[in-house]
Amino acid sequence: MKANDAVAIAAHRATVETEIVRLFLANRVRGLEILKAAGVDVWAFDQDDLRVLFIACRYRPTGDVLNVLIVARQLLKRLSLWDDTAIAAGTGMLWSDRRLARFATSLSPLDDTAHLARLAVLAVELVDIAREFEGRAAA
Repeated sequence: MKANDAVAIAAHRATVETEIVRLFLANRVRGLEILKAAGVDVWAFDQDDLRVLFIACRYRPTGDVLNVLIVARQLLKRLSLWDDTAIAAGTGMLWSDRRLARFATSLSPLDDTAHLARLAVLAVELVDIAREFEGRAAA
């Protein structure tokens, strides 16, 4: 594999991870069922910050999304992935209250069924990508 190919695959993986966490945050109960069925768990996430958000969603599958964001904030701070000055539209692994709030409210008000269908497709894709990377690392 060429270096450019690896960079492109890693960038695509980060995009898939981001979208999975965004969709999971929007519907944690049904999202968890979909992700479990596809084999997605902590191991599949390459990005530390997105892994933390996934864990927070899994830890608080019911109740107000604010509780998930509080857990995520605590974990992000402990892992030095927090910066109070990070802008809402920021990218990268550093988060702030503004960025978490924007992330949590960034889904368009589509039909929940469409979100869950998209989550199912992305979950299978992430498992495939993660297994491919695991296989390359073991080789």
